[in-house]
Amino acid sequence: MILELIIMKLTLDAILQHCNSLAYEQEVREQARVLKARLLKLMSDYEAGVIDQKIYSTQEAEIMASLSKLTQQVNNKSKTQSFNTGLGL
Repeated sequence: MILELIIMKLTLDAILQHCNSLAYEQEVREQARVLKARLLKLMSDYEAGVIDQKIYSTQEAEIMASLSKLTQQVNNKSKTQSFNTGLGL
């Protein structure tokens, strides 16, 4: 009985960890999508003459810095993430 409860808890913990991982991945994808959309709009505005070279360069640098930060977060998360098999291994 106690062993069954322990196995059930480990299984539930593994499921929860997996759900959290999926939610994190979705959040990262959404952040990347927003950055891509911002960059495409910036390029479009520049090509249409809505903004000048200085504004374009400044905003492009900000977007690229955000993308770099997001990439570092993902890399750090993948290095430190441990996978719970639900078996206590």
